[in-house]
Amino acid sequence: TWDGSATVLNGKLDWVYWEELGHRHGWRAFEWSPDGTQIAYLQLDQSAVPEVPLVDPMETHPKLRMQRYPKSGDPNASASVHLVRLGPGSRGTVSAELPAAGGYLAPALSWSRDSRSAAFTWLSRSQRELELRTLSLEADQCRTLLREQDPHWLNHLGPAWFLPDGGFLWLSERTGFAHLYRCGPDGTFQRALTHGAWQVEEVHGIYDGYAYFTGTGVDARERHLYRVAVEGGDLQPLTRLAGVHATRWQQEGGWSIVSAGQSDEPASELLLAPDGEEKAVLREPDAGWREYDWCRSLYLDVTVEPDTVLHGRMLVPTDFDREQRYPVLVHVYGGPHAQTVRKNWSGGDPLDQLLVQAGILVWKLDNRGSWGRGHAFEAAVDRRLGQVDLDDQLAGVRFIKTLPYVDPEHIGITGWSYGGYMTLQALIRAPGGWTCGVAGAPVVDWKLYDSIYTERYMGTPEDNPEGYEAGSPLRAAASLEAPLLLIHGTDDDNVHVQNTLQFVEALSRHRKPYELLIQPKQKHGFKGKEARTYLHERMLSFFTRHLLNPK
Repeated sequence: TWDGSATVLNGKLDWVYWEELGHRHGWRAFEWSPDGTQIAYLQLDQSAVPEVPLVDPMETHPKLRMQRYPKSGDPNASASVHLVRLGPGSRGTVSAELPAAGGYLAPALSWSRDSRSAAFTWLSRSQRELELRTLSLEADQCRTLLREQDPHWLNHLGPAWFLPDGGFLWLSERTGFAHLYRCGPDGTFQRALTHGAWQVEEVHGIYDGYAYFTGTGVDARERHLYRVAVEGGDLQPLTRLAGVHATRWQQEGGWSIVSAGQSDEPASELLLAPDGEEKAVLREPDAGWREYDWCRSLYLDVTVEPDTVLHGRMLVPTDFDREQRYPVLVHVYGGPHAQTVRKNWSGGDPLDQLLVQAGILVWKLDNRGSWGRGHAFEAAVDRRLGQVDLDDQLAGVRFIKTLPYVDPEHIGITGWSYGGYMTLQALIRAPGGWTCGVAGAPVVDWKLYDSIYTERYMGTPEDNPEGYEAGSPLRAAASLEAPLLLIHGTDDDNVHVQNTLQFVEALSRHRKPYELLIQPKQKHGFKGKEARTYLHERMLSFFTRHLLNPK
């Protein structure tokens, strides 16, 4: 390519595409054809995208960096797909521009087996419609293979996994749960390869006539590796231990490296043959882990109306005494496309360990809107972020207050990012029931967050003013009652520090006390031993002061 610039990106994603459509899997936006003669790539022109200043205050003369960051309703990058053929005297390009109505092109690109066409997905700006299209350099044409639509939003945007006969496999939530379908060369759905009230989560690829994928077929809180014949047939589970299995799958040979995690011990890494036979244990947990008193997990369910079961997890110490009453910290995330209650090792979060060892139980609940339970469960928050999800979290608190080992007078709450947002919503929209709270890198008003994420779940401020009002802790800051610690990094390019500063201004205006930790040079997730240690020390000190040693 010759037309790239600071605002025109060839084969590379901009920030909002990387974050919201690429799901942080990498910045790459190009794919080679199977025969190695062509490249399909995504071009993003972000010249119309507004800029946000990020300041490094640690120099004598602070350094300014401008970030292209579209907020709800703002112009997004203009996207197009291009094909390039390589070879002497054969250079040429053809592009598929977006329709005038705008929208997005998903980063995942794929090729037909014969290398004659590349496939890509167009997504409407509302993210309620998509089209799988193919582009051919030889025919110089763009063709639509299939269309999907959803009244809420579409989660799965490809790619298409092509078969030798020109057909392909496609992941769709058309039944309410994500399942794998075989489609003909013309895009018609031929058969469902998986079905049921569970979801296919990640398709790894095709080998020797089988499609390999990770799904929730055993339990929504577990993840297992499966395969199914592309011609149809019975589902074959390839992992057998209970728990969460993360898979790195190899196209050549169909081998898998599986990290097999369970609730009561760290994960082991296993090498699996294509049929699931365990060939080797590549890594076992360090034997020293048993020397420590790791917290244990109690899995508890909460029922909310109308007869919806929510999964919860209480972290307790090894010497847990059911006759004793403990303060509890609600550790929340709560947002779409995330799940906090899984049957994996309880020792993964250092802060949770510190709190439990100090004598504070940690409670986690996956509310409606969270991942892993099907699209209807997730779509309950459509246009109502911070409402239905908050109702469920409050129902969880009412439930744990009935447990004989919980001190109902000492309940705190904390979370980061969407969890920080949920912490503020809980403290402000349901004041009076909390002892204290810590909000890390919180969104305080959805007008301040990025376009793709916010519009997917909330629409724009113009078409959903009531949802934006009810979902904004900034608008109701005067209702804060409990002690609050706010935490943010000055270099956060995801949730800008502007959020916390606007919230601080509102608290000051209403004469509301607060504590504040601003960490220079840190981004959305604090990194580095010193920064992480100091962060956990401050949080542990705050919760010890308010939950264990209240005045």
